Amino acid sequence: MKSEENPEPQEEYILGVDPVELKRLWTQHEVWAEDMRRLVRRAGLGPGMRVLDLGSGPGTTSFELASIVEPHGHVIACDESPACIQDLLQEAKKRGITWVEAHVRRAQDLGIEKGSLDAVYGRWILSWLPDVPLVFEQVSGALRPGGAYILQEYVDWSAMRLLPRSQAFDTAIDACMASWDRGGGTINIAEKVPDLAREAGLDVESFTINARTGWPGSPVWGWLGDFLTSYLARLVRHGHFARDDYESFLVEWKERSLRPESVLIAPVVADVILRKSGT
Repeated sequence: MKSEENPEPQEEYILGVDPVELKRLWTQHEVWAEDMRRLVRRAGLGPGMRVLDLGSGPGTTSFELASIVEPHGHVIACDESPACIQDLLQEAKKRGITWVEAHVRRAQDLGIEKGSLDAVYGRWILSWLPDVPLVFEQVSGALRPGGAYILQEYVDWSAMRLLPRSQAFDTAIDACMASWDRGGGTINIAEKVPDLAREAGLDVESFTINARTGWPGSPVWGWLGDFLTSYLARLVRHGHFARDDYESFLVEWKERSLRPESVLIAPVVADVILRKSGT
């Protein structure tokens, strides 16, 4: 288990990397863990493989991958946030996991040996990046022939709805969408994946839609409620969301959480398996 830090200053991640956000990421992963496991196993991930966790965050997905490739496999975790990598290394030490290495690196500058990886996994990473074609080029180069690039990325974030419809909720979602545009990425990046894959020499093996709903007390409700409460407060602090609108959202969310007929439609995610050509 080792760490390599990038000496360049890091831009602030659009969702933040404070302790509250890092804790929220672990809760979020619990909601999506089983979907991830099914997808990576369908892609052929197994013991002994060498895998890159692209945009690892604090290690939520890295440790899932580590549990699949053990005992003789290897996971390389890369994230541009030193706080996330530090969190990951502490957790790896606590768990006694020695077959994970962690690096502070940008996704556009991976520095991975060509043809050295059996698979690359990434969840909700490409949406925030300014040069996604470069990431695909590097991933394709690092994969061995027949290797898999496994992605879970948004295809329609604005599909999020609270039913019955709520003006306070819709206003909050509009604020989030505006913030994604300011961030310089492409929130619905999965729309572009087939073209990006072709240009990088990767074949689309599987492209399926993951559309989820929740209701008060369900994991999806808790996941998105925690995210919106935290992220909208961040937008208020940065002057991108009116405090009155935020307060209206909180009141509405609290009331809807007590109504069993409430339905929450989650952002639509694409579960994708790409395969590098060749044998």
